[in-house]
Amino acid sequence: MKTRRRVVLFGAGASAGARSAPRPPLGNDLHEYVARYLGKKFPELREWDSYDVTTDPVTASHSVRNKLKHLLANAQSFEHLADRLADCHEQDLLAKLNFLMACAMTPPIFPLIPHDEPRVNDAFIEQHDVYDAFLEKNFATSEERSNASFITLNYDCLLERAICRTFFKGPQDGESQCLCRHVKYCIGEKGLQSIEVLKPHGSINWVGNLVGSDNEDGTIPITVNFEPNGRPIYTQVDIVPSPIGRDPDGLIIATYAPGKKPQANSELLFTIQENAKSCAREAVFVEIIGIHLPPENSNDDPFLCELLELMADKVKAGCRVIYVNPDENEIKRAQDYYHFETAKKTFRDYVESASCVMR
Repeated sequence: MKTRRRVVLFGAGASAGARSAPRPPLGNDLHEYVARYLGKKFPELREWDSYDVTTDPVTASHSVRNKLKHLLANAQSFEHLADRLADCHEQDLLAKLNFLMACAMTPPIFPLIPHDEPRVNDAFIEQHDVYDAFLEKNFATSEERSNASFITLNYDCLLERAICRTFFKGPQDGESQCLCRHVKYCIGEKGLQSIEVLKPHGSINWVGNLVGSDNEDGTIPITVNFEPNGRPIYTQVDIVPSPIGRDPDGLIIATYAPGKKPQANSELLFTIQENAKSCAREAVFVEIIGIHLPPENSNDDPFLCELLELMADKVKAGCRVIYVNPDENEIKRAQDYYHFETAKKTFRDYVESASCVMR
């Protein structure tokens, strides 16, 4: 991997702050956003009306859609629901819940979604936003882009779409929805992708491929194996225009629950996490935008804890690390515990200020 001089780490606050009304959902209202999608009448949701067995006696006789509606309606948050399903070993329902989240976040771009109709609201439609402004202001030249690594903990593809709009005037022919053929995810894709985007928690447009081409002897190849804990391992991961219509079990993300355990291909996500840490070690300038800092001794996200500690060590070695967040308590922890330089600003205000330009 090339040495990167500038690293930008994005969290949920970046995506939520990238657009005004309607804003992309944060963790505390994500369950409501997914519930709204589940209540729609889109063709891809018809299969969710089928009968499915569950160990939950409250919802055992309901369709998949009604079960998830009931669970989401009574959930404190998406995170709490995902954690509950994981604890109860309801892996099938958890996979479906994660998949519904991915579909709800899918941006509408014709022709895959007729009439450009958004799944829930306009939060993820194709439009210029704060990500675009940040990229335009800070990465105008090819050299600046080649010397940068973008790390995002978000599942959505707002950053990738902004990259395509800003640098490649996309969407272009062959591009639609989540897909951006100019982004290098470092998950084994082929081609000449030029801009590195690492997603340690996975992405809504990464799906394991269950269908493989026949072997030369006519036998059907094995495309998926399983870890001892039952998690699938796909031999091929596709970067898809949209997760809609794909196998829910094949979604490559870390479940939005304490521990951030991968739903599938855990080794792949571990490799991306190690790549992200390597980028941070080589950086001379780091920006952390919209990240909620974990409490001390937290196990909510072990990777993020390690990455932040690594960045704190970088500060001691003379690296400039800026932490951007409008919350006073987050700023205080960033200063007192990690000794980061801070900017008490929203993502939008930070971009509009001069402080986001590398010096």
